Amino acid sequence: MKNYLNNTCREEIEMVFQENPGPLSAVEVIHIIYKRHPGKPWKENTIRAHLIGLSMNHPSGKHYPTLQEHAFLDFLGNGRYKLRNRLETAIVKTTKPANTAIEKIVEDVDEIEEEVTATTNVGKMNEIKWMSLVLSLINTKLSENGQKDLAASQGRKLPYAFEVLAYEDRTPTQKNIIAYETDILIYETIGSHEWKPRVVMEGKLGSVTTHDAITYSQKALTHKNVHPYLRYGIILGNRKHYPLPGRLFRHGAFFDFMLSWKAIEPSDEEMNRLIALILEEVEASRNLDEILYNSRNPNRARYTLLHRPLKLG
Repeated sequence: MKNYLNNTCREEIEMVFQENPGPLSAVEVIHIIYKRHPGKPWKENTIRAHLIGLSMNHPSGKHYPTLQEHAFLDFLGNGRYKLRNRLETAIVKTTKPANTAIEKIVEDVDEIEEEVTATTNVGKMNEIKWMSLVLSLINTKLSENGQKDLAASQGRKLPYAFEVLAYEDRTPTQKNIIAYETDILIYETIGSHEWKPRVVMEGKLGSVTTHDAITYSQKALTHKNVHPYLRYGIILGNRKHYPLPGRLFRHGAFFDFMLSWKAIEPSDEEMNRLIALILEEVEASRNLDEILYNSRNPNRARYTLLHRPLKLG
């Protein structure tokens, strides 16, 4: 008997309609898939998007060109679908305009990337445990590189708001500090009891939603409001062959860096790239620190150019 645990969302939907040609509502399809997979490897919106893309006649189907190439459903209205006759499907496909296959590629790719969550490895490790693994790897590599003043911590709270409740003359006398927890914080010790945050890294396993991208980017902005020299980024794990999703580029305006690993544990190349990136970001943080807070020192470094290049890899 075929093992369906590693099916894609498209294959699962096809299997549902092979067993029951319909009509079936989107809710019924979701219920059948979730009953078969209690771990809910695909979000409801992802399944709904696939139903649209796999329908030959859905008005929004053109936005999912890759799925349209495999379309086998008829959309009946009111969120209901049925299996299309194979002969009808073949006829429609041969008369379909060729240029529809390239319409809105970006939206289609972003939707399909949600399938990366349907892996057995993600189910075995949550993001907190994964961040603990990443933390251990970073601290080991920093130590091996002789970075005695740098260390990483997990779950440390960092202020994002500093509220003044009262003043005495012009001096704040009552203050309220509000903090967010960070996934990984790389900090620098600057004395026996003092330290400075240099780099914050948020972590996500598998896919990242538009909501995630907006939320983390806004979190980066609020932390930078209190720490203007702070560098902020996001790391994705267990991405398989998928690249960084377009939604991160679109909505991650306040990230200084983004990177992804193919598996949960990095290859040597991926780990070396991460450490090199961290050291570059720490140096950038130090430079911003000096520019912002050492501007009156006559011996300060003087700059006449600031250029933020776009580096892709």
